[in-house]
Amino acid sequence: MLIDELEMLQAEAGCRRTVLRSAHCIDTPDPAGLAALFTLGGELHRPAGEPVQGRAAIEATYRSRPAERLTRHLVVSTLVEMQAPDEACALSRVLLWVGDAGAIHRLKHRMKLESVSGLLQQALLIDVAAKVLADNLASLLCAAAASQAD
Repeated sequence: MLIDELEMLQAEAGCRRTVLRSAHCIDTPDPAGLAALFTLGGELHRPAGEPVQGRAAIEATYRSRPAERLTRHLVVSTLVEMQAPDEACALSRVLLWVGDAGAIHRLKHRMKLESVSGLLQQALLIDVAAKVLADNLASLLCAAAASQAD
């Protein structure tokens, strides 16, 4: 593999991590951490609202959210295209859950993996998280179907 290809793969991986980190900072919530992902004059484009420009404005916007508001982002299929050596464009598909602290109960599945043959640890964690999500969605669908059948 050429060094240029390796550098491109590293840059793309860094962009994907930044996308995931931003979702994590919003969900945690960590407004300062979210703002730190942007350049000083960076812009945040939200689906329902005007762009927010600058670190201070981004932090203030997310700090002003109600404490009882919970969000969970499922970010998939992030496609990163390098525009220049120091510029990229990323497109992700996002499924967003929004609720309040009384309505959403958070379950965390944590595991420690020492060594897994044939798979990168991160890929395995993603697979496990997807399986947990799929199982939970299947259970909810079955419960909804059973209640409608009654």
